[in-house]
Formats: sequence, structure tokens, C-alpha cells
Amino acid sequence: MGKRFSISVGLVVMLTLAVFILLPSITIADDGNKVGGGGTEGQKQEQKTEKKAQTAPSTNASQQQQVSIAVLDLTGNGVSKEIAATITEAVLAEISKEKNIKAVGMADIRAMLSLEQEKQLLGCDDASCIAEIGGALGVDRIVSGNIGKVGGTFVMQLKLINIKTAEVIRRVDRTVSGSEERLLSVARALAVELVTGKQTNRVGTLAITVKPKGALVYVDGKAVGITPLAGPLTLEEGAHDIKITKDGFKQSAKQVRITNNTQATLEVALQAVKKVVPKGYVVLALNNPGAVVTVDGKPAGVTPLSKPIVMTQGDHVLRVEKTGMQPWQKILKIKAKDTIKISAELKPLAVEEGPPWDIIGYSLLALSLAAGGGAGYAGYTAFQAHDDYKGAVTKADADKYRKQTEDRALYTDILIGTASVTGAAAILFLILDWTSGPGDSDEKPSAFIAPIQGGAAAGVGWRY
Repeated sequence: MGKRFSISVGLVVMLTLAVFILLPSITIADDGNKVGGGGTEGQKQEQKTEKKAQTAPSTNASQQQQVSIAVLDLTGNGVSKEIAATITEAVLAEISKEKNIKAVGMADIRAMLSLEQEKQLLGCDDASCIAEIGGALGVDRIVSGNIGKVGGTFVMQLKLINIKTAEVIRRVDRTVSGSEERLLSVARALAVELVTGKQTNRVGTLAITVKPKGALVYVDGKAVGITPLAGPLTLEEGAHDIKITKDGFKQSAKQVRITNNTQATLEVALQAVKKVVPKGYVVLALNNPGAVVTVDGKPAGVTPLSKPIVMTQGDHVLRVEKTGMQPWQKILKIKAKDTIKISAELKPLAVEEGPPWDIIGYSLLALSLAAGGGAGYAGYTAFQAHDDYKGAVTKADADKYRKQTEDRALYTDILIGTASVTGAAAILFLILDWTSGPGDSDEKPSAFIAPIQGGAAAGVGWRY
């Protein structure tokens, strides 16, 4: 009997010790989901329990309870639905990577909720409403949040809600300047910080203003854009080397220290660099005064030049022109500090010779005179034949002289016509030769042909 009593007392003592030893582990495994007497008390107990669960060493993974988290679609203000959906998927993926966490997205949530509950979820905007829906999902936590955009800056906010207490466990937010790719990177970091309480990176922003515009900005040796930048740069906390370059200006190099969640400013006024352009000189000697000298088409003076022509290093076209003279031109290769002496000579313009109107005119005139002489002789012989016709005794002689008279009269007419046409043509060609030659056009004669009744009239006129 005494032995049995001793054994019973020993068992009771061992069980009591086991309860005291296992009680903290049971509290940790509950993961702070036990609700206290009031809302605030319960939240404090939850945060205290979560902190213990995060810091207490785990010797057996099976002792840790898996926490289920539902990730709701992030709302967007100033961003497209596609961007909001992409960021939501990134947050879901990062939370799913954490140990002892089972994360579900909206696709799973819609499968678990009824149509009425889904409509109710879309209208929820406070923790208690979301917690009520979370209870229907059977999850421990819910993640919700929103993304806003003002100008070129994104603002992202996330919150973690305890379903049992209907209270917000943790809020995180971040301001991001730059591209949507940078927003995606920050969203992943925020998701980890939200569920673990550990900030994965500490960042700040840097607003850079450069005068004049169009300068290239380097951060830690990497080009980030040309000023003006789209917005402040998001940089990790610490010191960063900023280099700014622009053609024709001195390079600016500065070191800027970035503090977490703060914005630094950097204003830079670049200083212009005075470029020394190598020059050479040309001394031009010309035999014609009053000629216009140009360099690359730009006036350089009128001869005689009083001083050398200054030209920048390189190739240039030197040209000299004067009315009535042939232009002179030469391509020069100028070297720095060199002096080139050049002698140029302008030659008169060659007189362009026109058609030989005078030769044609005089030839026709000679032909006209020859035809006129022939016509005179033919007419004389025609008169002689006519006289012989009148004095003929026999009929045979009369017929012979009549035939001679008619033939010679025909020859006369033909020669007279030829002389008239060639004479008129000779006059016109001689006038053309006269009018096409040098001299004042007002003093030159001009030929004209005017229609008249029954024919035409030709004439020559000039001013004097």
C-alpha cells in the first residue's frame, strides 16, 4: 500500500513538472491567436507571442504551427489594373517563400467564397470587415494594401490583419521614384518585412537638379539617366558617388549620403569649358583691286586686304570674285599657327562667239548681186530677141525670135526673184550679226516683220 502511494505521488509530481515544462511551448505554438479580455490587450499579447515565436530557437519543426495568410488584390490609384495585379502576384510569391506560412491568392479565395461573400469582400475597407470574410476563408491572417502614383513617384502601403482579433498587426509603406521595375523590387522587400517584421533593405531618395539640362548622371559608376530626370532616385542607405557630365562643361563629382526613408537633394551648376580653337593665317596677294574675297562662302574682305585672313585649323575654301573677271578659287589646309602666302590673278571673262551671221549675210548679199547682174543681162538679151522678132521677114525667123524672147524673159524673172530673196535674207543676217555683237542694246538696230493686208512688211529700226 505504501509503495503504491509513493508511486502515485511520484507520477503526480512528474505530470505536474511536464505541464510546467510544456506550457510555454503550447503558448508559442498557438502563435498568439488567443484573444484576451479586450481588443488592445489581445493585440499586445499577440505581438508579444509573435516576437517570442520569432526569437525562440526551434529544435523541432513539427512543434511550429503553420500560419495561413490570404493575400487580397492590391487596389490602385493612378496605376493600371495590370500593374496592380503584377505587384499583387509578386507580394504573394514572396510571402509564399517564408517558412511555416501558407499563402493563398485571389484565385484561391474566389474558389472558397460564395458570390455574395465575394461581393462583400470587394466592398470591405476596414479591418473588421476583412476579418469577417477571413473567418469564412479559414485563414489566420489577411494581407491587403494599395498602390498610388503622383507624377513619377509611387506610394505603396501594405497591412497584415489578425482574423481572430480583427486588428492590424503591422503596416508597412514605401515611396518609390522611377520605373515600375523598381516598384516591383520594393514590393517584394515590403512583403517580407510585413510578415516577418524584418526590414530587408533601408532606402532613401535623391532629387538631382542640374543646370544646364541634358547632362548625363552616373550613380556609383552606373548611368541612370539624362537631366531632367523623371523623378527622385531611390537609393540604398549609405554613401553614393554621383558623377555628372556634359559635353563642353567640366565634370562634377560629389558624394551624397542617403538616410533611410528620407529624401536628399543635390543641385549642380556645371561650369562651361572654354575651348581654344587652333587658328592659322593666310596672306593674299592679288593683282586686281575691288575683288570680293570669301572663305567657305562667308565674306572675308575686299582687295587689297589690309591684314591676313584668320582661319581655324582644317580645310577651307578661299574664293575671289569680280565682275567681268573669271572667279579664282583654292582649297586650303590650315594648320595651327601657320601663315600661308598666296598670290592670285584674275583673268578677264572670255567673249563668247555667236553664229557667223556676218559671213552668211555677206554670202547671200554676193549671191543677190550675182543674181541681179544675171537678171540684167538676161533682160537685155530678151529685148534684143524681141527686136529681132519684130524685124523678121519669114515666118520661121519670127517663130525663132519669139521663142528666144519668151525664154530670156523667163530667165530674167527667175534671176530677179532670186536676187530679191537673197538680198532680203542678206540684210536680215547682217542685222542679226549687228545686234548680237557687243555694245549697248538700246543702240543696236532691230528687225521686224508686220502683217499687212494682202501680205507682210519687213523693216529695220534703231534708237539714236
